[in-house]
Amino acid sequence: MAASPTVIAAFQTASGITSVSTHDALTFVLAALVLIWLAWAVFGIGTRVLDGRMSIGDATWYVARALVISMLVVFVLIR
Repeated sequence: MAASPTVIAAFQTASGITSVSTHDALTFVLAALVLIWLAWAVFGIGTRVLDGRMSIGDATWYVARALVISMLVVFVLIR
């Protein structure tokens, strides 16, 4: 649900924060969360490979999928 232009203008006037800087801050935080998720996924997959519970071929596909998902999300955020 989008806010009306008068509500956005009132927010900008009262808070002193522009909608552009708010959007940039949210984009930065969401992109950081996606990259943290990517690091967590790669760490988990790497741990399974080193423990011998997953083959390198399967791990490559999991890492590739995680990379593609994170790249798409970051691309949509910064676009």
